[in-house]
Amino acid sequence: MTLENINIQVFKGKLSLAGLTNMKNAEVLPNLYNVSLNETGDAIKIIRDWKRTFVGKFVYKNPKYYGMIERLERLFGHVPEWSDFTKENIDLIVDMFSQVAQSSAKTYLSMLKSVLNDAKDEINLPYPRFAERMTLKSIPSVGVYLNLSDLKKLEEYCPINDKEKIILAQFLCGCYTGARHSDVINMTVNNIDGKYLTYVSQKTKVQTTVEAKPILRTLLLVAGKHIYADSVFNETIRTICYKVGINEQMRIFRKGKYEVGEKWKFVASHTARRSFATNLAELDVPLVQIAKRMGHNDVKMTMRYIVGTISRLEDKANEFFM
Repeated sequence: MTLENINIQVFKGKLSLAGLTNMKNAEVLPNLYNVSLNETGDAIKIIRDWKRTFVGKFVYKNPKYYGMIERLERLFGHVPEWSDFTKENIDLIVDMFSQVAQSSAKTYLSMLKSVLNDAKDEINLPYPRFAERMTLKSIPSVGVYLNLSDLKKLEEYCPINDKEKIILAQFLCGCYTGARHSDVINMTVNNIDGKYLTYVSQKTKVQTTVEAKPILRTLLLVAGKHIYADSVFNETIRTICYKVGINEQMRIFRKGKYEVGEKWKFVASHTARRSFATNLAELDVPLVQIAKRMGHNDVKMTMRYIVGTISRLEDKANEFFM
């Protein structure tokens, strides 16, 4: 079968050819390459057996997050199996995801819990209480954002290779649209209509419209050319920020403790969305308007993305502090 055939047989044709090619290279697809379309029975058996494995069940349920399999493989030293989800290994998984944004960590762990929960009646899992072990406690954190001066430096940077060019374009798209990284990588110039850009969030299925900054037309021609693993993306954007001199000394609070260092060290994919919200807040855009542009129904969610900014007071109010 071709990748297009596998897409139809397994994923009902919902995935892109580029995504399937990456999944094939990652060796997470069912081995149907030597099966002809006429061998229906063999194909059904191979797909059924694949879905019974941890890799198959996870990828079938979360095809766009197949990169999780590679992360678990690096952690375990082999292709992940049901027997790997011991108490000790679950703690290692939680620790691994504690290195990313708390919201992302919760999303990744929720996907894993969902797959394990689906399998628990059929598979004898080594640690039945996996769900409570994989539940993160909410820890307040204060991260960094890139101000307008920082973003100008990034705009003026000349990437040294395609990887830098694509990742920089994706990051700046996030900074100027407020969209999640998972939405940015699926955008094209076709999302722009006149002065506005409209998209439907992959995560929430909410349609969002935001003003289209002119530079987005150029950035979107590049941003969708490749999807990189989170670790590669974050390492690359930090390197670029270091090169352009985003080196202001910062003191931030995350993972329950304060950390000190140059700003570039704390930049990651989620910094783009935070930068969008904070820069608009500093420009006195009303919170409800920022929320609409970020696809939030509740301004409380939006407030989590705004870093250290408080509304400017009127002159009369300022007299109180004189």
